Amino acid sequence: LQISDKAGEELKKVMLSPQGKGNKLVIIFKDMAEAADLGLALDESVESLELLEDKGVTVYIEPGLKEYLERFGGVNIDYVSRGSTTGGYHVSVGSGPSNKSKSGDCE
Repeated sequence: LQISDKAGEELKKVMLSPQGKGNKLVIIFKDMAEAADLGLALDESVESLELLEDKGVTVYIEPGLKEYLERFGGVNIDYVSRGSTTGGYHVSVGSGPSNKSKSGDCE
């Protein structure tokens, strides 16, 4: 897992917000055959999920998904600003947070 500095700052803010309290950050997917459907979600239950950590941010992932994604270079999370007041997270697979080849965006 690689989290960019900006994504780390923003994720820490989310986890301290009312929506983040009591929840865990989870990497999700819709279809193993299409890694472009990666995203982030807040969830209360992380039973049977594997813990990953970078930049002081804890993220959970299904062990099978982690193993699958590591074959392609691991998971990267970046934060992309959209204008002066909004932005979203870019979850990608590959060599670094800015890799756009297999990815999903979430706001």
